[in-house]
Amino acid sequence: MKPELSRRVGKLMMVEPILGLGMESRKDFVDSVANASKFSELPQEHQKLITQAEANLNKGADLIEYLRNLKVSQDIVTAQRGSEENVKIKFVLPLLRFLGYDTSKDLFFELNQADVVVLGKDSKPLLIVEVKSWEEPVEKYLDQCLEYTLKLETPWVLITSGRTSKLYSALINPKDLKKTKPLIQFNFNELESQRGREILKELESLLSKENLNNSSNKLEKISANRIGTNLKTAWGKFQTATDNYKSVTKTYRITEKEFDKLAHNHDDNVREALLYLKAFIKDLAKKYNNLYVRYRSKELGIEYLDTSNPRPKKLGLFGIYPEGAHIAFGFVNFEKLGLNEGTIKKLDDFSRTIENIEQAKELEKLILNCFSEL
Repeated sequence: MKPELSRRVGKLMMVEPILGLGMESRKDFVDSVANASKFSELPQEHQKLITQAEANLNKGADLIEYLRNLKVSQDIVTAQRGSEENVKIKFVLPLLRFLGYDTSKDLFFELNQADVVVLGKDSKPLLIVEVKSWEEPVEKYLDQCLEYTLKLETPWVLITSGRTSKLYSALINPKDLKKTKPLIQFNFNELESQRGREILKELESLLSKENLNNSSNKLEKISANRIGTNLKTAWGKFQTATDNYKSVTKTYRITEKEFDKLAHNHDDNVREALLYLKAFIKDLAKKYNNLYVRYRSKELGIEYLDTSNPRPKKLGLFGIYPEGAHIAFGFVNFEKLGLNEGTIKKLDDFSRTIENIEQAKELEKLILNCFSEL
């Protein structure tokens, strides 16, 4: 084997698909490389392995280079204090594309209020990606993340502010994610550093399209090791939790008194904004025909009674979640009602995290503008 071929292959031994070779296949590969004097003398299957491994290695390098070229203070942390939309477009989507996902085919946005949902081969949710603004502590939203896992019936959730990212498994504790440790966690600076490739390699082994669709994926094995039980038992407990959640949410409705109590758990700025928006929702329902206040288990919102068809249907338009102090928009329903693309884009750009009364008033103006167009 010539030195240049040796160097070329040596740096690829810990890169997929070479890394995943079985013992016999790996031995055959090593032997064929040792006996070859140049790349073209290798069997076609081994040439393909090397080409794929080099592509994977360069793919990680391209993403790291992209992140290094981002000027966080200008490109993400703008006047909107690192809005969720900036983090989603400039950090989350490039990361998911690196993991092999097609934006149009494999990802669903704002599915049951979850920011990004990765879909499997059968179009069922596989992974939830919850996006927060750059400066938000992600641990603050673990109850919200758990709710999404139960609602969408998938235990894997990656919560990220771009600055900090943590992957959790509700298989470990389907009652409280705060009592579990992340399967993996990393920050933006680490991705830019020498550790970047190591982190991307671990992420790929856990969350790549190929591995996540595998029936015996690594996420399940890690979760089982953490809880010291078999997967069948863990999945059984998770399924029971999802069934209980659905049963409760069908019958339980938040009251205004409970809304106020949850609002008072936040600091003064957030509490004032939540109470302002609650009053706004009630006034809005009085102002417009076919608008009603919607009371759900975790949410107080507004819905529109669509009577354009023989069977009237309620369309959820936006809601406030006092426990996590966040908002959600029903983009699909706004589109059905004919809201123009420019206004929908403004909704999409608006921060989902409630911070202060000034922001609440901005939201009020935006929502009133929406209904003036309809």
